[in-house]
Amino acid sequence: PHAGEGGVRVSAVAAFAPAPASAVPVVERGAGAQEAGRAAPEEPGVLPASSAKGKTVIMVGTKKSRPFVLAEAVRTAKALGVDLYLVDDLAHRGHSKDLIDDSHFIAAPITDRDPEAVEKMAKAVAAHPVAARADAVAGYFSSYAKVTARITDLVGKAGIPGHAVTDSDDKTSTRRVLNQDKDLEVPSRAVTSAEDAKAAFREFGGGKFILKTIRGENSRFLAIDLDTPEKVEKAYREMDEAVKAFAARPESKTTTFSNHPGIMLERMLEKVPGSEETSVEVVMQKGKAVFAMVSDTLNIGPNRELAAGSITFPSQAPAAVHAAIVAAAEKALRVIGIADGNARVDMMLTPQGP
Repeated sequence: PHAGEGGVRVSAVAAFAPAPASAVPVVERGAGAQEAGRAAPEEPGVLPASSAKGKTVIMVGTKKSRPFVLAEAVRTAKALGVDLYLVDDLAHRGHSKDLIDDSHFIAAPITDRDPEAVEKMAKAVAAHPVAARADAVAGYFSSYAKVTARITDLVGKAGIPGHAVTDSDDKTSTRRVLNQDKDLEVPSRAVTSAEDAKAAFREFGGGKFILKTIRGENSRFLAIDLDTPEKVEKAYREMDEAVKAFAARPESKTTTFSNHPGIMLERMLEKVPGSEETSVEVVMQKGKAVFAMVSDTLNIGPNRELAAGSITFPSQAPAAVHAAIVAAAEKALRVIGIADGNARVDMMLTPQGP
């Protein structure tokens, strides 16, 4: 789960063209979907906005390149009457000093990714006096997802749990968990050499496959349309060499690829002709998608396989398609273990559904 950590994707031009009446954002409420802007009765399990007043939320992390995230969080907190506290690295205090009072700032070295450092820091935040009265822990940057989740676990309040973040961060784990549901199943496995990749291709009975790094971002290190053992072998060798070369560069240390994450082979899903990749911004409460907005992503690259281009809010697909996409996203989030919190789910329409 992330909020557009991939810089190009978020920095791309968004086309806010008027949408047809059938393409308004979909908001899940209870058993059915409602069109945004229409009043809907509150149902059991769906929290009304008024219930936020007086609650305390611990937010984790800021980024200089994404100042609007904190600005919106502060604006919304004030509008809802939420008491907002910020956990952030002291070196980043300049990002928040004009928005967050010192009394609501909790200094913590959240940029240190060492597991022992993360555990020590999370325990320190959990021991802070505000933790006892907090109602939720929230984070909006994938680079701080593990830190945020560990704080959530230790504080014991609403938020995205550590096991969900761990499984979402490793694509083999993600696929293992999602494959427990037959509707979400896609054959895949980690491969450790060009020969192993060829063997996996044959094990899966041939067809069309994709090679990707086990951890990744921004569609970097991706090979698609692999439909022969020779193509799989060649793509593995090229990707393995490229990842090793990038991991050796100094700038890799601030990315997912600071170490070689490994490579996996996965059966390639085919998009419905004429459809676009979609993303769903979701807020989950008690296992339900109480808010969801679907957008269209126009990618670039020889086969339009790279994340960039433009993003259109809301998606121009019909409302019925929105509802199906939201339902599928909600199910995937429940299966991965996200019952309370925010997420963005990247999706595509296939002949078998979203």
